[in-house]
Amino acid sequence: MRYSADRKKETRAAIIEAATKVFKQIGFQSGSIDKVMDTAGLTAGGFYAHFPSKDQLFAETLSKAFFDAEALLAEGLDETDDTAWVNNFIRRYMSRAHRKEILRGCAIPPLVSEVSRANEPAKQALENYFRTWRAKIKSKLACKKEKSQRDATALIAICLGAMSLARAVSDETLADEILEDCFQFSREALGEMPKADSNSA
Repeated sequence: MRYSADRKKETRAAIIEAATKVFKQIGFQSGSIDKVMDTAGLTAGGFYAHFPSKDQLFAETLSKAFFDAEALLAEGLDETDDTAWVNNFIRRYMSRAHRKEILRGCAIPPLVSEVSRANEPAKQALENYFRTWRAKIKSKLACKKEKSQRDATALIAICLGAMSLARAVSDETLADEILEDCFQFSREALGEMPKADSNSA
């Protein structure tokens, strides 16, 4: 019985992992249950033993993908001071490496349009992530108490918009310019900040 419970947990995790890849690559609408299960190396018939619907899978996939990507982008930054944390985080976010790393990167740019047409659980997953992300950045901008939340909201929107647009153009030079211009604009808008770690570019 213990093995059965563990195996079911592992299978569920494998389905979520496969769904993350499928939805980021071809979108939620195009990513069928058959495609997800095939990517997971499983038969489609077993899907409903783990999820009541594709919509529920989408919501759970989003929750995991959002926080996994944030953890990756923020890895090692907690040892820096607050302003350096913000600067290096947005440098990593608006970087060529993140632009090319669609599968491991933030799930919002490739899936936000899908979420806008999805049901409430998916929208709630994005909303929960946004609130957590904004609160984290707000806490790092606490020296600007009167507008730290406004700055955090705008900064997130710039990050998401820049990445979405950079991934949508075909010209590599233009894509780099979009990210670099938005990064520099963000730094200037936030005031004097330390130089970003060159390893984050």
